[in-house]
Amino acid sequence: MHRMESSITAKGVAVTVGVGPKLGRSIAHKFAHERYIVAILARDLGRLSRFADEIAREEKAFTDIKTDSLKKSLAISFLDDFLCTQQVLSGKVKRRRGTILFTG
Repeated sequence: MHRMESSITAKGVAVTVGVGPKLGRSIAHKFAHERYIVAILARDLGRLSRFADEIAREEKAFTDIKTDSLKKSLAISFLDDFLCTQQVLSGKVKRRRGTILFTG
């Protein structure tokens, strides 16, 4: 975990799941550059640590995040995904096919 103290106010929290060397890393960089607190997750801990170091070096604007704030942000995000999925799922079940992609 990388934490950096900063007097800059964060715009919000961006959680990127499945951070890889291309899209996921780019998304995390973009949000960090836009002054968001960035949480990144990936299966490869070594690669994840390198990405976190890279983002921290480039942005140098991470702030501490309170657990309650992260929980609230995640709950809102997951609720939005759930509600959207609910709206399209019945059509996919009737057709017995379909894909739902969640991207940022």
